[in-house]
Amino acid sequence: MANHNKTTNGGANGHANNHSTDSLTVNRFALQLDSKTSTAYEQQAAIAGKLPEELMSQRLRECVDQNTFNGRSIRIDHSDRQTIERALGRSIKDGHELAVYLLSSFTLACGDVQMTLSPELLRRLATRAPRGVPYSDFLARVVRDQLEHYAGLR
Repeated sequence: MANHNKTTNGGANGHANNHSTDSLTVNRFALQLDSKTSTAYEQQAAIAGKLPEELMSQRLRECVDQNTFNGRSIRIDHSDRQTIERALGRSIKDGHELAVYLLSSFTLACGDVQMTLSPELLRRLATRAPRGVPYSDFLARVVRDQLEHYAGLR
């Protein structure tokens, strides 16, 4: 169980707290951490030039909207992030940036019309691209040829 106290001066000991909060009320919780977790936060905080409590508070604020109760929350560790970045050929700073990049990767735009293509379709098309032809050129040619065929121009 968490033990929490509310203070209005920013500190439980009566001293003003220089850390920014969204309101004047600061909730303080007592957490029980195993030594591995505690040591990891202490090391990471030292590298960041922060107190472990500041680092934990920052991480909790960053994750407050992640709902893990439905079993669909995605958390990516350092190794997984590196694997994803290698696969995409670019750095990703957060989940939103990853989602935007993936959506744009699966979206085909022609003028004002946009359509999302499934990853399976894109994978199958990639296996049909001739060697030496850039995938983007191949995909543009296939779309153009098929639209011209459909319109009776071929």
